[in-house]
Amino acid sequence: MMRELTVDEQLTKRREAKLAEVPARARGMYRQAWARKSRRAAIRAHCLECMGYLAPEVRVCTSHGCALFEYRTGRAADG
Repeated sequence: MMRELTVDEQLTKRREAKLAEVPARARGMYRQAWARKSRRAAIRAHCLECMGYLAPEVRVCTSHGCALFEYRTGRAADG
């Protein structure tokens, strides 16, 4: 009988599957975000994924209702 995976093992498995579908150039950013080393990387990864991994599209994003809209370029509008 197989043992059930722990929560950490399940998370690792899901992240490995996610990385397999992410373009190679963005994988480091995802790893930084998951390691909680960079909030900016987490926001950037979200924005890139939303825009089909096309970096120039992040700057011209029109999703004003997105909670991360003001942070998509690395700076908040209020400071």
